[in-house]
Amino acid sequence: MINFLSVLASIFVLCVIVTLHEGGHFFAARMLKIPVDEFAIGFGPKIIGWTSKKDIKYSIRALPLGGYCRFFDFDGANDSKAFNGFAKWKRALVMISGPLANIAGAFLLTMILVMGVGLNSVSSKIAEIETGSPAENAGIMAGDVMLSVNGKYSDDINTIINDIANNGINEMTVTVDRDGEEKSFTLTPFFDEANQRARIGITMGVETHRYGFFEAVAFSWDYIWYVLVETITVLKNLVFRGENAGDVMGIVGTISVMSQGVQEGLISILSLAVLISINLGIMNLLPLPGLDGGKLLFLGIEAVRRKPMDENTEGTITLISFGILIVLALILTYKDIFRLISGG
Repeated sequence: MINFLSVLASIFVLCVIVTLHEGGHFFAARMLKIPVDEFAIGFGPKIIGWTSKKDIKYSIRALPLGGYCRFFDFDGANDSKAFNGFAKWKRALVMISGPLANIAGAFLLTMILVMGVGLNSVSSKIAEIETGSPAENAGIMAGDVMLSVNGKYSDDINTIINDIANNGINEMTVTVDRDGEEKSFTLTPFFDEANQRARIGITMGVETHRYGFFEAVAFSWDYIWYVLVETITVLKNLVFRGENAGDVMGIVGTISVMSQGVQEGLISILSLAVLISINLGIMNLLPLPGLDGGKLLFLGIEAVRRKPMDENTEGTITLISFGILIVLALILTYKDIFRLISGG
């Protein structure tokens, strides 16, 4: 059940992720000596604002679903502050720094998750034996460590569980470790109608593993790369094949999922934050006007033509693209609300 506090917490997390993205643009611009007009957290009416000694406006706004880093947009030939007046490579670095900040943030969040909280995994040690189950009747006890099924040894408990399921309701031999001594038991599984698989009536324990620094770096690198590849693959299949189009969510659906994650605990919310941060970074690299990828596309066209695209043409393309994105957002929001109402 989603409650008000979990929704607020989800909005806060989303705001942090978007602020991280805009912060990437901001700090890249500052490092490259490109003037920034305003850095805002949120949209809409200003709640509080101030101007720094560097004449940068900072503000916190009423709608906490994003933020922006605004540059001066005068004609580069007439004003030294104008963003378009700076070298193309500098502008490209500023544009790509937002998505890179999301990916870097996801990497750091994964590090925090695996080092500080740890990851839960199914243990090979039996936590509970169901009363009257084949396992209890055969003499298997809580605390036993599962070793093999029908003589097939494995260190992976998931492999052992699958071997039990694949054995069906045929007689089998299970070997366990009990206080350093191997013991074998012969039993016949039962078919669990609810889970639609053969079981022997055991519940495995859960163990938490916290990673050391270098182990966490290696794990986080591999995990972020895996998520990046999977996200790009899903996006490619969505665009070219229409696969999983019904699963695409808007902001309402995202907040709903994150709200559920908040209630499930810190591991769930950090894991979701990692996925959303990576997705935000990748989505912003799409070559659509209005997104960072679209701005990079215009820069590429400018580099090939050796002159900027006509401002009116670029503005029209951006406006049309932005309108399409708004319509898409409204459609996704409608679908999100319909899912929530219908429970689908």
